Amino acid sequence: MKGSLDELVSVLDRLITRLDELESRITALEHRSGELHPQYRALQDIFPAAPIVKPATGISLSAAAAPALAPQHPVEQMLALSGGGAAPAIGKIFLGIAGGYVLRALAESGAVPQLAIVAVALAYAGAWLVWAARVGPTARFAGGAYVITSALILSPMLWELTLRFRILPDVVTAAIIAAFALSAALLAWKKNLAIIFWIPTLAAALTALGLLVATRDPAPFILALLAIALVTETAACFGRWVNLRAVAAIPLDLAILVMIAIYTADHGAPPEYAPLSRTLLLALAAAPFFVYSGSLVFRTLVRRHNLALFEAGQVMVVFVLAWLGVLRATHQAWAAGIGLFCMVAAAACYFAAHAAFDSAPRSRDYYIFSSWAAALLLAGTWMVLPGTVLALSLALCALVSTWLGLRWGRLTPSFHGGLYLAGAGIASGLLVYASLALFDGFPPSPSSVAIAVASLSIASYAIVWRLRSDQWQHRLIRLLFATQAIYSVAAFATTGIVWLIWTSASATPPRLAGVHTLVTCAAALLIGPMGARRNRVELVWISYGAMGLCTLKLLFEDLRTGSAASIAVSLFLYGIVWVVLPRLNRAAKVERVASSG
Repeated sequence: MKGSLDELVSVLDRLITRLDELESRITALEHRSGELHPQYRALQDIFPAAPIVKPATGISLSAAAAPALAPQHPVEQMLALSGGGAAPAIGKIFLGIAGGYVLRALAESGAVPQLAIVAVALAYAGAWLVWAARVGPTARFAGGAYVITSALILSPMLWELTLRFRILPDVVTAAIIAAFALSAALLAWKKNLAIIFWIPTLAAALTALGLLVATRDPAPFILALLAIALVTETAACFGRWVNLRAVAAIPLDLAILVMIAIYTADHGAPPEYAPLSRTLLLALAAAPFFVYSGSLVFRTLVRRHNLALFEAGQVMVVFVLAWLGVLRATHQAWAAGIGLFCMVAAAACYFAAHAAFDSAPRSRDYYIFSSWAAALLLAGTWMVLPGTVLALSLALCALVSTWLGLRWGRLTPSFHGGLYLAGAGIASGLLVYASLALFDGFPPSPSSVAIAVASLSIASYAIVWRLRSDQWQHRLIRLLFATQAIYSVAAFATTGIVWLIWTSASATPPRLAGVHTLVTCAAALLIGPMGARRNRVELVWISYGAMGLCTLKLLFEDLRTGSAASIAVSLFLYGIVWVVLPRLNRAAKVERVASSG
């Protein structure tokens, strides 16, 4: 008997030892499970572990009575983590749409007064929008679902009430669309809920754009789109939803473009479209420019925000639309007024660029505003000034801008001077005259304005000659000025040679072709080595560019109009230059390096 008890005690001791080992292992596994699965602690709160049972014999049993839960499926995890559950939110979307169809059925049946149906439908869509705004920030999926439901109820409802049932006039529908977007912005403002703002705004803008085409009545819906754009830009001015402005801008741009294309056509608007007065057309075409330019000025100058690329691009788009609409609607009668506006705007942009943005943190704003100024000045002067005054004014602007650029240590004014100089060359006829003198027939007498612009071109290049840096920006600026100056000098040299030797009757095409080749090759031989010796690489580029033009001249002038003798002379000169020019350039460069060393 004693042996049996001893044997039982031994068995119990071994059993207790195994249970203790098992308990420690389970504890270790629970700890690892809590680290690997963050949801384990939440499951412990839901399913607390069963109490530990200790038998009378003193055995410590860690029963680990917690139920063994299978890991959740990824879809179940998504539904559980979506702030109140995605499945109920999806179900509520369809319930909301079903309610909209109930209202539509009531409207079709005629059992309820139509105005009552309209009021209930608007309140119904608005209730979903308010519900979406009141959802907690953790339930973003549900909030997005409710605001989508509101948009899916309102947009089709307005479409049918306006087009099918003819209950709402176009003006009332447009007002409701604008009010819907404004309500979304007000509801989303306090908590800065972007999803509550952009989904209704996009739905409202697309609905207005679609009804603009479907109703053939653009004016009220363009006004609605303008109101939506004003809401978005006002929000952006106060730092709200800055990156969502394209939602309203793109539909508005398309609407203005459609309006201009329809109402400024050669034969007028089609008869099915609602009449639109010229005053209202001009106002609608110009209004987006004032909305977006006002927002840009407020954000950049008042709030001191950096200029966004969207702002720069959108302001240019609406300006082009306004310019196009006004010119087409007035049949070019307001061209002078638009030109004066461009010149005033150019002065304002230059002032803003140098007064507000002339610092390293705002360098992009400086470049954008100054580029706008140059483009506006070119456009304005071209639309206002007569030919001679235009050419001289642009040439003087080039000279002054280049000089100021060197004095201020700014490359942008000098670059703009090159653009103004090119505009002066086109307006004065200098570039056309130079092409005729160098490549086509007996050179005519140059006009006095062409001579003046050529002189100012040479003076401007003398100014930028002082840019001694080898940076590509400096080389590009010198190249712009040197090209027009050398092109003009070569043309006048050709004219002088031809006039000294022949008359218009004796200057046959073969002789003229030979002179053209002689002047081109001589210019390449003069300016190439001079550029290499003076470290002005733009002159070397121009010398090889002149030889490229000479190649085309041989093909299209000498071989077509020249005689055997003139072709032989031209080919001889052309070949000699290609042999000698690289050697002269290398020798001049070696001489410069030796003298500087």
